[in-house]
Amino acid sequence: MIKTVIKHDGTREDWQGVKFSRWNEWAARDLGIDWPTIMLDVVNDCPSTITSHDLQLKAARPIVRGGTWNHYLMAGAMYAPYLHKK
Repeated sequence: MIKTVIKHDGTREDWQGVKFSRWNEWAARDLGIDWPTIMLDVVNDCPSTITSHDLQLKAARPIVRGGTWNHYLMAGAMYAPYLHKK
């Protein structure tokens, strides 16, 4: 379970599940994807400390495996901020 997220600038932030949920809800808007189940699996599979970049990548991968166009759209919405910051 995640306890700390290391942000892009190196600052550490306590895990805020609500913040992560809002981000996923935004990415899944109007796509009909059961994102809460996917995200619960992602969060439970993460170490206690993770970088925001790693979390973004970990979140996008299982969504792509859904194999539908809507899954690809959601994964892209989650992956785009990673690319932008990189």
